[in-house]
Amino acid sequence: MILNIAYVLIAGATIAYVAYLIKGRPVLGHLGSGLSVLALVSLTIGLIMRTIEAGHWPLSNSYEFSLAFLWSILLMYLILEGWMGTRAPGAFVLPIALLIATYAQVLAPEWTRVARPLLPALKTTWLQLHVTTGAVAYGAFAVSCGAGVMYLVGEMVPHLPENFLTSTMIDEFNFRALALGYPWMTLVLITGAIWAQVAWGRYWSWDIKETWTLATWLLYTLLFHLRAIRGWRGKPVASLSILGFVFVLFTFLGVGWLARHVGLQSLHLY
Repeated sequence: MILNIAYVLIAGATIAYVAYLIKGRPVLGHLGSGLSVLALVSLTIGLIMRTIEAGHWPLSNSYEFSLAFLWSILLMYLILEGWMGTRAPGAFVLPIALLIATYAQVLAPEWTRVARPLLPALKTTWLQLHVTTGAVAYGAFAVSCGAGVMYLVGEMVPHLPENFLTSTMIDEFNFRALALGYPWMTLVLITGAIWAQVAWGRYWSWDIKETWTLATWLLYTLLFHLRAIRGWRGKPVASLSILGFVFVLFTFLGVGWLARHVGLQSLHLY
């Protein structure tokens, strides 16, 4: 029930933010922020209840991770909304949150919705450290993707609403989202390597999910490098931010699907 309420709140926030961008009425922006905060609170309660029911942090399968991922998107966006003092990007970020929420509510495998004890291999503190850092990083990169889409829309659409951000502001919003996410993505690799050493006696095995996680980290590393060394701004950064999030989604959902359907072995299929 709590998670259903969160879904409705996210849908309402999405509508409010889009209406705010189009109409420019401050009350709609405040409504979007308020609904987002309520959705975050509802998700927090739902995750706590899931933790109590399962007896462990809800991070052990795709359904539980999608909820943590969704929670992180809302948190990262609200932090940046307050930091930058603007609500306009919500019209592009909240639809991404709604898509992740729809996956959790509709498309996640039925068996993952049932709270179960942890598998023996997952009974370790490294699970919380590794997966939590991933959820936070993914949430920040989702916000970055929304900002990237907003930038490209601003480049392509000739007549924009009055409260549509300037390209400089969108680029700054995007960069701050990337700056929030990148250290956490780095920690994903570090904690994963340590966990692998503890569990299997080797830091790296070129598992398909490990490989795609590394590829995602390298893409964002390239983005920061090009921004710092070559001075990239605007459209190239926006495009790479979107591509990076495509990598994120493939690592999250596509890798498991590919491994199962092609018959690849992976230590990350739970």
